[in-house]
Amino acid sequence: MTPESWFVVTVAAAFLLLGIACSPLAWVALHHRRLRSEQRMEGRWLELSGQVRSLETRLAQSDAFREAQTADGEPAPSHASPARRPGASRPWNGAQREHTHVTGAEAPLEPAMIAVPNLAAAPNDREASVSGLTQRYAAIWTLADNGGSPEVIARATGQPRGQIDLILGLRRQVDGTRTTIPHAPHD
Repeated sequence: MTPESWFVVTVAAAFLLLGIACSPLAWVALHHRRLRSEQRMEGRWLELSGQVRSLETRLAQSDAFREAQTADGEPAPSHASPARRPGASRPWNGAQREHTHVTGAEAPLEPAMIAVPNLAAAPNDREASVSGLTQRYAAIWTLADNGGSPEVIARATGQPRGQIDLILGLRRQVDGTRTTIPHAPHD
């Protein structure tokens, strides 16, 4: 054999021996990496299960508090359900957030009260509304009374055509008349 072929055989044997020697080391490194990953996952699992137990305890305390309120004669909040399973969604509004985060513990939730305005119109309100509309849309109504089409009125006032149609419809409703106001055909 020539010296070059001995050199090639020697280098090939060295790489083969190096591969055989390194493969167990690579296996050990991969095994340790997998063990560390499993340990981290188990630690996270234990942390999450502790949090779930804590939340279930707080939920049981909250339900017991609600039952005690109901037994004392106080009405239970309207969103309280007699049996709630873990993970069930709860009604929430912004007012409750401030109340529950004040103490750090879950405080009882109370229904939020809102004021509902009286929507019944007084007899004089209609007349005031009509006079306000007359003043506000006087130019549009005058142009319509003079026979202007919605397109002409829209160009003259700089308002969109649809808004002019709505204002003219409002006038017909306010007047209580079904007089026809000249309209150009729609495109």
